Amino acid sequence: MIRTILLRLFSYKDSSTYRLLTVVLSIAAISTLAACKQHTDKRADRIVAVTIAPQRFFIEAIADSAVQVVPLVPAGSNPEEYDPSPSVMKQLADADAYFYIGGLGFEQRNLQAIRDNNPRLSIFEMGEALSHAAHEDHGEACTHDSHGHSGGHDPHYWTSIIGAKALGHAAYKALVELYPDQEHRWSEGYGRLEKRIDSVWAVIDNLFAGGRMDKAFVIYHPSLGYFAEEFGLRQIVIEQDGKEPSAAHLHQVIDQARADNVRIVFIQPEFETRQAEEVARAIGAEMIRINPLRGSWEEEILHIARSLVHGK
Repeated sequence: MIRTILLRLFSYKDSSTYRLLTVVLSIAAISTLAACKQHTDKRADRIVAVTIAPQRFFIEAIADSAVQVVPLVPAGSNPEEYDPSPSVMKQLADADAYFYIGGLGFEQRNLQAIRDNNPRLSIFEMGEALSHAAHEDHGEACTHDSHGHSGGHDPHYWTSIIGAKALGHAAYKALVELYPDQEHRWSEGYGRLEKRIDSVWAVIDNLFAGGRMDKAFVIYHPSLGYFAEEFGLRQIVIEQDGKEPSAAHLHQVIDQARADNVRIVFIQPEFETRQAEEVARAIGAEMIRINPLRGSWEEEILHIARSLVHGK
């Protein structure tokens, strides 16, 4: 059809019809470009910053493409140690809000500066409800869970189902506060997110049915404490108070892993693997790479769960 129009257009090249068609097509092109720009601007008009990529999953699951989400800690960086450049922090100047987890090292070092340098920026703590309701017996489910986070609580809420639900609810409430004219849209998106999280929970329950999962695992950094507690597992941590372990601590980890018949040692891209390799060799365990900081929350949680299933 387009080819036919063009042929007719050129056949009228020296006529008033040609000039008329040229004007009409020009107006249509300008209108199309304006509509595209308007669509792009609508997305760009809603920008929020987050600390890490998993937060982006929860916000985008609710808002879809209606909100642009910018993680401040880049992929592959450790949010406990990452030191942002001025260009990274400058991204907050274009944002409507900053969503932080609460308790991550990046946040503890930079939150006050973010507040001071961006007085008009709305700031939301996504893990606030969870930090207030931290379980006093959390450490009992996780041997050697010496994560070294100041404030005395584990901020890795997103690695559990209950934590994911709480973060999703916090994201929903914040979006409604930021953009109340879109409340119906956010409500529908939040409903879809809850179903997705429930679906992940059902899959894991089925995987672990009948005790088909390992009861304990070794990990360098204690990212899976809430996951372990939720499913009755033991997390054995190589890291000692947020630092490289001493020889004595490493021997304790190996002894505990042997006692628990551990067959899986989890390694993460943000941390070196030398001590993990040493533990794996000592107990004859398999090393499996995971990435709790990955933006694809569903895929990562299911990957972790499947890794712990016998005979997978």
